[in-house]
Amino acid sequence: LKLPSPIPQRALACRSRSPFSCGPIAMAALPKAFETIQKGLAEWNAAAVKRHQAIEEASSGEGDLVALEKQHSLTGTDDPLELAQFACAVAEKDEQHIKALQKKAITSKAEVESFASSEKQAVAGYVKSDKGLDLPKLAQDLKQVTDQGTEKVKAASAQLGEISSQDKAQRKSQGEILSSKFSSEQMGRMDDTQRVKEHKKLHLERIEKRQDVAAGVAATLCGDGMWKDTICSALKHQEAIAKVLASTDSLNQKSLDASQGNRDMEAIVEALEDAKASDEQKLLQCELHHDTLVRQKEDSGLSLAANLNQLQAILQQSQEQEKVLASRIQMARLKGNSKKTSERLSSAKKCLEPSKVDGEIWRTAAESHRDALRELIGEEVENNKERVKGALQAADFNIELSRTLINKVKEEISAEHAHVAGKLENCKAKLEEYQEAMESEDIDDPILVQGNIAQVETEQKSLGDQLDKCNKMRERLETGLKAAEDQSGALAALQTSLGCMPMDATERDCARDPADDCYEKFTLWGKGSANSAARRRGSPAACASSGALALSHADIARMVKREARQMFDQWRADLMFRPGSPSSSAAVSDVRDYVFPPETEVFSMATAADPPRQGQKQ
Repeated sequence: LKLPSPIPQRALACRSRSPFSCGPIAMAALPKAFETIQKGLAEWNAAAVKRHQAIEEASSGEGDLVALEKQHSLTGTDDPLELAQFACAVAEKDEQHIKALQKKAITSKAEVESFASSEKQAVAGYVKSDKGLDLPKLAQDLKQVTDQGTEKVKAASAQLGEISSQDKAQRKSQGEILSSKFSSEQMGRMDDTQRVKEHKKLHLERIEKRQDVAAGVAATLCGDGMWKDTICSALKHQEAIAKVLASTDSLNQKSLDASQGNRDMEAIVEALEDAKASDEQKLLQCELHHDTLVRQKEDSGLSLAANLNQLQAILQQSQEQEKVLASRIQMARLKGNSKKTSERLSSAKKCLEPSKVDGEIWRTAAESHRDALRELIGEEVENNKERVKGALQAADFNIELSRTLINKVKEEISAEHAHVAGKLENCKAKLEEYQEAMESEDIDDPILVQGNIAQVETEQKSLGDQLDKCNKMRERLETGLKAAEDQSGALAALQTSLGCMPMDATERDCARDPADDCYEKFTLWGKGSANSAARRRGSPAACASSGALALSHADIARMVKREARQMFDQWRADLMFRPGSPSSSAAVSDVRDYVFPPETEVFSMATAADPPRQGQKQ
């Protein structure tokens, strides 16, 4: 409110100690007098009366500081009553929040127990399924495959050893070997040449049989049909158990939540204690502030009593009176708030300890179930490793044995391939010599030489077929070796996933030992070199290298004729003993330079020192 200006001195004739002792009554009784003295004063007086009534209403009862602040004369400030520093402290959380945390602790403990129980049942289910795989039996089955395969190879190797072994106790005579295929009557009709020929055919058949058996056993050993699905199922079980282990982290989080809940309960009580202490401190400060305002008001009243020449002083005293009223109201509020906070604090302290006990039970349950689950899972994972370890080692053993067998057969096939290639070169050289003999003028019996050419061509075809067999076996072995490498890689990946260590160098050496035992190494193939071929042909170079005297061209021609005659007689004898047989000519060509034991008779081309056959001209 702004006073009308100027105010005559006669309008201030009424003196008073307080603006409220005579203000409303005097103002109401003299409206016309003031209006005649100063225009607008009546309106100001009515507004003052209305404002005074509002202040009285705001000051009644507990007091309304907001209404009182609205009636304050000073405007344009955020704290007109100067009470901001004495605001009541507010603690938002109390006993109800602590009980809510207690209820959460009780509920969460039940959830932890239910979760732990379900996870234990899941682990038990995985373990039961894993045991149902019967991994020890799988290891036994793989071992049985190993034993059966090595026995097959050993049997085939023993049959070959009856011909090729250097051990006289193991090696059998030619008659014993032939009697395994032919009857005594059939053997009685054979001459020595036929016996040697059939003996060598059996030798070749047994070599091929051992190679075929070893390749087949290697393919069986490295096959994944027996172990892959079972071990992959075991891996799935272990991965599922590992997921359960990862889920125990949630129990760890539950434990942390329980500890945090207890800390939150303590924080609520601390906040209430802080609010109570703050209210008590502010109450003391507010009382001091109230006393100061009262003294200022009294001093202002004395000053007004001395000098009432300005009506504006009345407004100043009114403002001070409003502050006194406001501070009195705030003190009452601080007292009430402190009392209420004390009651809330007392209730919170009563329920704090039981709630903390429930929170501690929640934390303990979460940690105990977490540790128990982790221990159980750790034990079952180790048990699973032990169960699957035998099957993994057996499968790894078989794969390594398979690779060893394949490499042994490959080495033997390489030697055979080199030997057969050398024999083909020899046949080619023979054909060239016979062609030269046919073109020579000194030839005595061209029909005999033609027969020899036919015989060599037959042998050349037979060697070509054998070379094709070598190449096919090589392809088969390469395929088997690649399959073994693939299975080894797949098995290594499973071993890594299951946490099992692969075989070390010592264990791999042990896996190679059965291959060495069952696939005995024999010296099966001659080198088939050009020098041996030249010696068989009785060439001058061969005679010179062996220390013999150099022969003339006529001597060489006679030796060639004699050798041709012998080969023709052998071919004709075969036709006589096996008339009509489609393999009669091919059987002669099967007489090759295989390596036999020393006492076994080996027929080859005659040299210059060979005696003439019975019934043959010298």
